[in-house]
Amino acid sequence: MAAASVASSPPGTSALDEVRRRYRTAQDAESAPDRGQYTSALKAFLASVESHEKDLADAGTEIAPWLDESAMAFYRASQPEFARRAVDLGLQFAPGASALLHHKALILLA
Repeated sequence: MAAASVASSPPGTSALDEVRRRYRTAQDAESAPDRGQYTSALKAFLASVESHEKDLADAGTEIAPWLDESAMAFYRASQPEFARRAVDLGLQFAPGASALLHHKALILLA
């Protein structure tokens, strides 16, 4: 599981809503001067997707590109373990996605 904790969602919130909220939080933190805040938000996003993977199966086309972006952000932040987890999870949602496959190769070669 990711280093960031997965806080419980407000009652009545779907897994997809939680993942969307965590992704938006990470995107908002991207432009902040503190890169640690951004990577922590990405870790929380990744942990949320991992913990709700089965519930999110129908949302793969929406989530896979976010996981791809997250994988590359982790790669640029020199966090290959998280990059690999994000890209592998993205490929579970979108098997054969060329961007994910390309980025997985980059991560594995690093």
